[in-house]
Amino acid sequence: MTHSISRRRAFACAAVALLAPACLKAPDDGSELYSSYIVPADVDVPMLDDDMPSLMKLDANDGFMGTRIPLRTGFAGGVPVQYWDLGQLMAISIKPMWIFRRRLQDGSDQWIGHPNLIDSIPGDTPYTPLRQLYKVYMTGAWDGERIASLRALEDAIEFHLVEAPVPQDVFVNCVVTPKSMRLQDSADPNDTIDPQPTYYRGKIVHQFCIQYNNDDSVGVGMLPIKNQMFNPGNAYLLRRENELSPLDETLLKADLNEDGDMLDTNTVFDTNVGDPGYTSIWKSLDVAVPRDYLFGTSTSEDELFDETPGGLAGKADRVVQYKDNAVWLNRPIKRVLP
Repeated sequence: MTHSISRRRAFACAAVALLAPACLKAPDDGSELYSSYIVPADVDVPMLDDDMPSLMKLDANDGFMGTRIPLRTGFAGGVPVQYWDLGQLMAISIKPMWIFRRRLQDGSDQWIGHPNLIDSIPGDTPYTPLRQLYKVYMTGAWDGERIASLRALEDAIEFHLVEAPVPQDVFVNCVVTPKSMRLQDSADPNDTIDPQPTYYRGKIVHQFCIQYNNDDSVGVGMLPIKNQMFNPGNAYLLRRENELSPLDETLLKADLNEDGDMLDTNTVFDTNVGDPGYTSIWKSLDVAVPRDYLFGTSTSEDELFDETPGGLAGKADRVVQYKDNAVWLNRPIKRVLP
């Protein structure tokens, strides 16, 4: 990392006190260290949503309509599943998210309540909801200061408030939204959760880290990667051959399974949450089925395809044809506990 840091004596910190700099003692000679990026523990970090132009830019680029992300239904492995539709990805890229921890004597670590740190949000060119985790360990010199930007992180490393970030071989799926957004968390449409505060370029933004709560449960919300790579699963969007749209109640504006809502689809995922290979990101495949197909007839990959040496081949009585839609779907499946 490159560093842009000012080192001054105590009188320099006093002179710019109105800017709320962090003034710290150097670990070597006791002199004052000054950073205009590190925020003292007793100073509030501003919220991006309070700046109307920034909020409008975020809202215009996050890809969501309204203020609620509902649970939808599909199928995986022959059983119904619930998932969140978080939009499409034109490319699969992973960016960092820095998470702050305290080392414990037994060798483990714990979350200390410091918000995570990201450096892109919707509207920024490099934005992606897929985040490789980097653990940042606080040192004994840390006294509650807020590290709310990459420049602050650079200064905190230089000032020995934190250790250098340690990359983890896992990623999480975190979508940034306005603070007003709510995520449905159960079959009850009124059961919703709020987004988590996160630091971004000196401000607080909010994001939903799907089924990740700053713990270490790999396979649910924290997913393995190797060299920043992973293999998305397949999502089969079933469509009757005489229709243009997939069997999706929202798109067709029809209650296909007569359960009283408009949130069901006949999307078939090739893995379920917790299965080996599950990533929450899917290659979108258009699957044409016979025109007399009944909703919910096919609910698993092996009901649609046979495995051959050349790859998957559609079953003659189930699949008319299929093709790659050339996009990836961000559709995390909700974990259902036994």
